[in-house]
Amino acid sequence: MVLIQKLLNITYTPNKQTTNIVYKDKDGQTIKTDKVDGKTDETIPVDPTKDVPAGWKIIPDQKIPETVKVTPDGL
Repeated sequence: MVLIQKLLNITYTPNKQTTNIVYKDKDGQTIKTDKVDGKTDETIPVDPTKDVPAGWKIIPDQKIPETVKVTPDGL
């Protein structure tokens, strides 16, 4: 029996992805959407508090993420 082995090099290249930060009012209506671009599995720092739409404010004591993880499906 002859065993043949081949070395296979696989290179992973993350895809470009887009996700959104969606600002909603207390009734769940969207008031603004900001696009966030990155690559698959990349963690991107964000500060949604600096881009609050004019005339609106963040609800006090609300937990707001400081990063967004870009996933293969753009979420």
